[in-house]
Amino acid sequence: MSASDLQAVIGTDLETAQMYMEMSGGDLETAVSLFFSMSADTGAPPPSTAPPPPPSGCVLPLALQFLFGAALSSSALPESWTAQALSFTDPRFSYGIAQDKNGPCGVLAALNSIFVTKLSAYQPGVSASPGPDVVHTILRDVVLKCRKSAEDEAMLVVFEGDDVSKYSVVAFPEAYNAEGACDFSSPLGLMKLLLSLVETRGVEQVKAESATFGDTSQPMVSGPFSLCGTELINLILLGSADGNVAAYASVGGGKVPAREDVEVGILTNEEEGVPVADHFKAPKNNVWVVHGGDHFTMLFEGAGGSMFLYNGLQPNRALHSLTMIAGDWGSPAPVAPAEHTPTQYRMEVGCVESIVQAHPDDKKENPTAWRRRRFELCLVNEDMVRVDKATAERPEGVAKGDSYDLGAAPVVASRWRCVSCYKDRFTTYCFGENPPGNAVCKFCGTPAGGNHTIWRTYGELGAGTKARIDRGESKLLQVLRTRWRGCDIAVGGKEIGSEEGVVVAI
Repeated sequence: MSASDLQAVIGTDLETAQMYMEMSGGDLETAVSLFFSMSADTGAPPPSTAPPPPPSGCVLPLALQFLFGAALSSSALPESWTAQALSFTDPRFSYGIAQDKNGPCGVLAALNSIFVTKLSAYQPGVSASPGPDVVHTILRDVVLKCRKSAEDEAMLVVFEGDDVSKYSVVAFPEAYNAEGACDFSSPLGLMKLLLSLVETRGVEQVKAESATFGDTSQPMVSGPFSLCGTELINLILLGSADGNVAAYASVGGGKVPAREDVEVGILTNEEEGVPVADHFKAPKNNVWVVHGGDHFTMLFEGAGGSMFLYNGLQPNRALHSLTMIAGDWGSPAPVAPAEHTPTQYRMEVGCVESIVQAHPDDKKENPTAWRRRRFELCLVNEDMVRVDKATAERPEGVAKGDSYDLGAAPVVASRWRCVSCYKDRFTTYCFGENPPGNAVCKFCGTPAGGNHTIWRTYGELGAGTKARIDRGESKLLQVLRTRWRGCDIAVGGKEIGSEEGVVVAI
């Protein structure tokens, strides 16, 4: 992969893309992760992403202001959104809207999911792309959901030329016509739909709904990468801009009542302690918008019960066929508890404080098959337990995590890591690695005995530790296991984590 491939994903200048490719050793996925994490850490977007100030006297329509911000002019709106056609040009997947540039992945995953639910069960090499009349009918239904009442009209935006800021609003016709007003395949296709949604719902109504969960001081599309949140995704899926997808209310914390009208679900890898609402895990159709942290894809059931994952964004654009080899696609979804309860408990001696690293030699030999590697574990000691007073005690009946025997002192002829130093790494930036020949730590003087990390093969680890490693190595497994607990997946006949050459970007 080249710097230009990375540039297409992150939307920055070529020089910045080259820098991140060099930092990642030429690995595209690592470069993308570095770019997003480092930009988030600094809180500052790259200079090239700052839009120019609007011309004097330029005022965008209210719907555009709410979507993108009042400070922008029409010429400064992100091209990833204003030049995204709703057309089916991906030869890999005839039902998929191919994404041209990084930015609108969330709304496109939602739209792809809706098309899958409305069209006949997908069969690779058999199913044809929907025609413009079918697209018109499906998108009109999406807009109809946004009406505040059944008596209201569904509205359609009609652009005056190629300027996204100049448009009129008309009633959305029931029947398709080929004169252009109903055409979503032009570069302004996505904008035509989004503005129709907001104009139908009403800017103030959308603003009020998004305020229940989000920050209305920010536009719905924001940040250096022009991304949207669940507010805009839910406007497409449910007709409301309330962005809360969790099992518990954002105000008051009570459990959100399960809905029976949810046709498309949502799964996310950010379900740490707070589960996704029951109706998003078990929608009416086996179709889910999948959030992998910095990108959205789609998981769906095709003809014959086959499960597919579609990623519409280059350079990882692909349609993957998934086979479950541990678990069952038809198993019931887990139900969130009636009340939110903590899932992290106070440290206990012998449990895993952290998984330090995979053995470097094993990573070189098995770059994608992480289950063939050895792992270095830092175990909890008495000092860690003493300072861990903020975390809740483990209740009776809740199983303890995996526990390991520290064993004898490491062989001094080998490298070893001092746990006394490593446990304070976030404040001292000392990782406690000692060279061969040191019987005591060169940093703190603590003897190696009882103060070292341990190495174990993946096969020697407990189930909980294996799950932690799987989550860190595969976003796909991390997301799927929020719905299908403990599942294992094969892609193209190869098991993720166990066999080489299986790479699935989400």
